[in-house]
Amino acid sequence: MRWQTVKFESVAGVQGGFAFKSEDVVSEGIALIRIGDINAQEVDIKNAVRLPYEFGEKYSKFLLQDNDLLIALTGATTGKTGVIRTQNTPCLLNQRVGKFHIKEKNLLDYGWVKYWTRTPTIRNRIWELAHGGAQPNIAPSQIEGLKIPLPPISEQRRIVELLEQADALRKKRAEANEMSDRILPTLFIKMFGDPATNSKGWKICKLSDLLRENPQNGLYLPKENYEEIGSKAGVEMVHMSDLFYDIVKRGNLKRVNISKSDLEKYTLSHQDLLIARRSLVYEGAAKSCRIAESTQDLVFESSIIRIKPDIDQIKTIYLHYYLSNPRTRNAHIAKYITGATIYGINQQGLNNIDVIVPPQNLQDVFVKTVQEFEALETFKVASKDKLNNLFNNLLHQAFSGKLTSEWRKAHMHELLQEMEHQAKVLGISHTVEYEQLGMLGA
Repeated sequence: MRWQTVKFESVAGVQGGFAFKSEDVVSEGIALIRIGDINAQEVDIKNAVRLPYEFGEKYSKFLLQDNDLLIALTGATTGKTGVIRTQNTPCLLNQRVGKFHIKEKNLLDYGWVKYWTRTPTIRNRIWELAHGGAQPNIAPSQIEGLKIPLPPISEQRRIVELLEQADALRKKRAEANEMSDRILPTLFIKMFGDPATNSKGWKICKLSDLLRENPQNGLYLPKENYEEIGSKAGVEMVHMSDLFYDIVKRGNLKRVNISKSDLEKYTLSHQDLLIARRSLVYEGAAKSCRIAESTQDLVFESSIIRIKPDIDQIKTIYLHYYLSNPRTRNAHIAKYITGATIYGINQQGLNNIDVIVPPQNLQDVFVKTVQEFEALETFKVASKDKLNNLFNNLLHQAFSGKLTSEWRKAHMHELLQEMEHQAKVLGISHTVEYEQLGMLGA
């Protein structure tokens, strides 16, 4: 048995939002849902801007309900979707955000639509349609023109139930990972106190007094020194974009060809720290990043400063967590960050940063704890990848009809009745038309 495929507009639709004006924004009122509020298949209303409460009645057509499915219609994230949990907060739909609605509730389950929009086929098709101009942009009518597979609604609901279970496992794993990521920064404060005020009264030194040698800027290379993507020749080089994580991720970095003398001068050790010398965003300037242990050479480019902590005074891992703490940044680092369009810190400013230096034994305990947590990182990544692969496999099977093939056999009589109802609603009245559509095929 193969499923009927219909145009989305025959069973559902997409409603665009209203072009509310920025001057109407107030401090308290109805939440206005914009593209930026859609993240990771959810709609976050906590930071949504507000409009006057009386807009709820005036623009009632654009009021959102709990569990509405929204989609970004423009910009770099065109096609991303999210489900809104209003939490009893009135919400309005902004322009360039679309809301899915069902026309034929006896034929189409809302959850089926949600997972349909997350299939690679539909995401890629929306992305293709959106790239007709200078900026990605898709109209509700273009989404309505896409085709959606339409199994009997009882089968849709069975599939959605299975996908929801798999999706819930993924979310729980992600939540557990987020919680574990917060443990070490919290432990840092508990062990060493508030770095902004030095609440435990530890010794304070200038960063320059805690280094084995002066800070060093990275190496600038012309483009002809870079290897082609995928090449294994040359050595890996760290660039600004690689400092996004707290530890440089090896294996997929750009590779360069450099002289033996430059290799000796710019090779990194796992005891070094990298500091972002400049960044297009304020938060990126002076960001600290660690180096993982490796037998493979690694060098760094000119937008980065390398520092070598004197580990007899201060441990690299402790210093990284100290420099990465928001309280440290506000109290001791921000004053040395310069720039307006491009933000940065120079070696002199870096040297002048005040660093709190706790006793070595406490630093050692913290370092050991960090290393034990990082030993679990492989398990965390493997577990996350396994659940993501499981979900993606189920999603593929769901929309290919394989996921519920056995269930379908056990409920064939009821399904055929539902398909007859589909035919009447959609205007397909004869069995021969079913056969032409492949509905009664093998």
